[in-house]
Amino acid sequence: MLTPVGPTKRTVEFPRTNARVFPVAAPKRFASSAVALCNSTSSLDDKPYTRDDWAKRAKWTLDAVDALLHITSSVFDSPVLNYIKNYIAIAVGGNNYMRMYKRSQNKSLLKFRIVQDLQDKAAALLDAQNITFVRKPNRFSVTVDKGMIEKNADVFTSIAALVKKSWQAA
Repeated sequence: MLTPVGPTKRTVEFPRTNARVFPVAAPKRFASSAVALCNSTSSLDDKPYTRDDWAKRAKWTLDAVDALLHITSSVFDSPVLNYIKNYIAIAVGGNNYMRMYKRSQNKSLLKFRIVQDLQDKAAALLDAQNITFVRKPNRFSVTVDKGMIEKNADVFTSIAALVKKSWQAA
């Protein structure tokens, strides 16, 4: 049984009749962060991210998402870039249709949602161009860079059309 003895000490008691009682220092490293977590009503990182932040952090991801936005702008209705801490999203009507995450060696990870009915079409499009992808239930991940997106513009335009259908079906 632990019983507080003060703000930084606690007592440990053994459940025997001849139990010894001795003070133990409470760990200080978690005290301030625990209080901050309990008192906070918002997320830990409320900083809004901008294009400049991403230009400093991962210019290649910014270049890749710009190329993708240019290619998919004919498919999506008024797409905008949404800069988040961990990714940049192509957003349409407040929904993040496609997300681009920073990776090493000037590569980025493109993630998008596709409903089950359209997944085979998306896989066939990517397979036809020998583009490696990871397929999970209702989503795909593809490692890309600006050159790959520009080289396979027709594939990514078709993928964008499938993503749009998926969001309209939801």
